[in-house]
Amino acid sequence: YVYRILEFFVTLRTKLFKLPYGDQTIFIKKDSLVKIGGIAKIPLLEDIELIKRCKKNRLKFYFSRYHSITSPRRWEKMGVLKTTLKNLFILILYKLGVDEKKIYKIYYNN
Repeated sequence: YVYRILEFFVTLRTKLFKLPYGDQTIFIKKDSLVKIGGIAKIPLLEDIELIKRCKKNRLKFYFSRYHSITSPRRWEKMGVLKTTLKNLFILILYKLGVDEKKIYKIYYNN
C-alpha cells in the first residue's frame, strides 16, 4: 500500500518536473546520448546529471505506458520516509555543488 503512494508521488515528480531517476528506466537514443556527451563518469547521481544535460539540450521527454520493476530493498531497509528524506537531502547537496565523492559517502554511509 505504501509503495503505491510512493509510486504516485514519484510519477507526479517525474511528470511535473521532468526529473526521472535511474530506477524509472530512462531510455535515450544513442545519437542523442552522444550529442550530450554520454553518461557522466561520477560515482552517484549520473541519472540526474544525464537529465540535466537533456534539458539543457532541449531533448524531449516521453513517458512509456509500460511499467518497470525495481527492487524495494533500500526502501524496506530504511523505510519510506527516511529513504525519501535522504534522497531529497542528497539531491539538495548535488544542486548546491557538493563534491560527488562526498555525496557518495553520505549516501552509502561511508
